[in-house]
Amino acid sequence: MPKRRDILAIVLIVLPWTLLITVWHQSAIAPLLAIRKDE
Repeated sequence: MPKRRDILAIVLIVLPWTLLITVWHQSAIAPLLAIRKDE
């Protein structure tokens, strides 16, 4: 069992990255979807 402190550290590191990636994917995919809808 990992310590609670280790879990907290992992969450604090991973959470900002997941948010960053999801926001980046949305901003990257949205224009592509808009272009495909125009066709």
